[in-house]
Order: sequence, then C-alpha cells, then structure tokens
Amino acid sequence: MRTELLSLFLSVFVLYCFLRPGNNQDVAEGRRLRLTRSESSDCQQHDRQTTFELPHSIITKTLYAAEISAMTYSTRLFQTPEKGDFDFMEQFFDLDDVALVARRDGVCYAAFRGTVATNLLDIYQIFDDKPKSVNGCLVRRGYHRAYFALYYNRFMAKVEDCMNTGGTELVVTGHSQGGSNAMIAFLDLQRFNPTAITFGAMRALVEPCDTVDSSKIYRYTNVGYNLYDGWSNCLEIKGVHMGHSIMLDANSTSPAVYLGLDEDINRSPITRDVHSGWIYWDALEAMLEKAKLERDLDACTSRSPDAPLTVKLRGWEDGHWCSRPDECQTGSTCVEGECVAIEGN
Repeated sequence: MRTELLSLFLSVFVLYCFLRPGNNQDVAEGRRLRLTRSESSDCQQHDRQTTFELPHSIITKTLYAAEISAMTYSTRLFQTPEKGDFDFMEQFFDLDDVALVARRDGVCYAAFRGTVATNLLDIYQIFDDKPKSVNGCLVRRGYHRAYFALYYNRFMAKVEDCMNTGGTELVVTGHSQGGSNAMIAFLDLQRFNPTAITFGAMRALVEPCDTVDSSKIYRYTNVGYNLYDGWSNCLEIKGVHMGHSIMLDANSTSPAVYLGLDEDINRSPITRDVHSGWIYWDALEAMLEKAKLERDLDACTSRSPDAPLTVKLRGWEDGHWCSRPDECQTGSTCVEGECVAIEGN
C-alpha cells in the first residue's frame, strides 16, 4: 500500500511538472470535436517510407471514430447519451473511466474517454507501468485497469450483442488515454478481428506483440507550431507504439504524413498545445480537404468528383519544418529543421 501511495504521489508530481505553465504537455481537454517497432536514437538514418494510401472505408471509420471519441467527453452519469447519427449509443461508467458502444452503417464502435485532469485515479493510470498480460501481450497495468473496469461484463455483453445483431465489423477507438485503453480492447477483442483507430494515444504495450496484426491499427498523432504532441511522445510513459503511424498538421499544405508500420520514434520538441481532441479533428478535416483537392485537380484520372475518396499520405512538402528526414516527401530530406529537395533529384 505504501508503494502504491508513493507511486501515486510521484505520478502526480511528474504530471504537475509536465502541465505547469511554460512546459509542453497536456491532459486531454474535455472539448468536443467538431464533426463536419523499435525506438531509435540514431533517427537521422531513417528515410521516409513510400506513399501510403488510406482507403475510403478507413477514412469513413476514422471520421466516425473521431466523432464517438469526442462524445465520450460529453457523457453524464444518469443521463441518456445523445446517439447522433449512430443507430444506438450505450454508455458505461466507472469511478474514473467511461466507455461508449454504438453502431453505424453496420460497424460497431467501442470508444473510451481520455484523461480527466481533476481525477487523480485517472491520472495515476497513465504512470502505472507494471506489466500485465492480455492475450499473450504485455501491457501497462494502468491501462489494463482502466479497460477491465467495474462495467467490463456489461460492456462486453453489449459489444457481443452489437456484433451478433447486425454488426459486420468492430472498431475500437479513443483520444489520449482513451486511445491507450482502446489498444487494450484491441488485444482483448481479437476474436472479432477489430480495427483500432486512436488519436494522440500514449504507449499502452510494454513490448511489441507479434501475435496480433498491427496493420489493423491506425495511430494518429498531431503536430503544430514546430512541436509534437507530447503525450504520444512522452519519455516518462515507457512502452511501444504499434500500427500505422500517421502524423497530422492542420496548419500545413501537406496536412498528413505516413511514417510507417510500427514506427515508434520519440520526436521532439513537444507541446501540450496540439493534444486536444478538437485540434485533431481540425487536422483530419485538413487532410480530407487536401485529398478532395488532389482528386479534383487530377486531370489524368477517369474518376469522377463523386468517386470514393482516398487519402494519399506522402511526406511534408519542401519548406515545412521537420526534425527527421523520414518526415519529408520522397526526394527531400530534413536540413536545419526544414524539408528541402536533395540535390540531383
């Protein structure tokens, strides 16, 4: 018990240092979104990956995942949640955790709320790094506790009911710590072959797990003001990221970059100012607008403007700020903090 209390005190102290004015970190604001594998220190060796394309089906699921992730912040105990355009919406409460289960267009969604800054138990979960096993994969105990909450049996029954009564797919999602909890759900619910879509998630796995298909994970992180989302790149939260790594910048002419499968580099400098959910939505919106523009301007394609939208993820265009070469478009590299064309290309 003394060890637990000491760990809690240290966690709160670290978090305070992280959040105090002038530092670069942030717990998720409860602001609703607007709807319309190995770590490397020698990162300058990593050139960017080839162009990656997000199919229309994943784009649609990403938008719905962002919407329901935002809705987790507006839930209230003893109040029926608004279901919006979902077929139904059911909520589950614990002392410090919230989950939603819903269905839309035949896809079941399980969403988890991010950290609430005023809830010490919620905050402690972030820094509780004792290992626990889920389906043979080692995860951080804090997120394990958050997922296997008091409502777990009722939550599981609703997920099974959703899948057994017309559900064709399962998506697990969340923003901030909610995204980390979604990763535990991804492991626990493997029998449904789920897809995980997270926004600003912190590292939930202790080590890489090769018993799951990480290509079913889409991990979005945000940047802005020449800084990276501090929670996704937090050195104090040990572990690994898995899945497709996609970096967003709402204030860029190239608002989305693909960094690779199971990419897990800690990028710096970091900030708290780009972690909030509504900023993630702005970046997703910018990504879609760029994709629509490219489709409309592509005179070499026979696709009509109403064809299913796909998103081609390249790298930052020349002139965009950077800290590593893998962030820049093919044929360019990062020189003194800016993407520039490589001579001879």
